[in-house]
Amino acid sequence: MIQTIRKALARIEARLVPEWRSWWRAWSMRLAALAALIVTYLAAAPDALSAALNALPADVRATLPAWIGPALFVVLFFARYWNQQKDAGRG
Repeated sequence: MIQTIRKALARIEARLVPEWRSWWRAWSMRLAALAALIVTYLAAAPDALSAALNALPADVRATLPAWIGPALFVVLFFARYWNQQKDAGRG
């Protein structure tokens, strides 16, 4: 089982850019993490979330799911550090 996990991690690491360990230095990642923290706080404090959502128009409020912040953080992380050069010939 451990051997399988190591193989999987090695395959993932081979697809990342060489500087992936310095992700925390990128300002875009810091801002994305801040956005995720704000959304997490708002989800943990229902009164603050309710007040923030009530300040928005109804049509905007209907289009903002609660998971948008954490999902945005994950998407930004993989979009920034996925080595796309190898995939350029595909599709």
